[in-house]
Amino acid sequence: MGFEASASSFFLDRGNSKVKFVKENPYFTNRMSVNNQPFKSENDLSYYKVYGLLDQNILELYFNDGDVVSTNTYFMTTGNALGSVNMTTGVDNLFYIDKFQVREVK
Repeated sequence: MGFEASASSFFLDRGNSKVKFVKENPYFTNRMSVNNQPFKSENDLSYYKVYGLLDQNILELYFNDGDVVSTNTYFMTTGNALGSVNMTTGVDNLFYIDKFQVREVK
């Protein structure tokens, strides 16, 4: 997941996969974005809330308490599971994460 500050846009890249379908299907979209207004702005800084749920094949992202929602399908097969989280931004490579939590739901 990344953030393009100049466009107020969060983006996802789901193309880094070992599943052949991802590379071979011309209709598969590996990148998508969500344009979003800040949750709040103060002192020339924009603040966003992001909450997400990931199960075996779906990533649901809720921005700013559900004002914008993004549903993303993934293909997590044996040996092709989520192994890391990488967050980037397109402006000065600078952002602050107030709270980041990963929990397993059983």
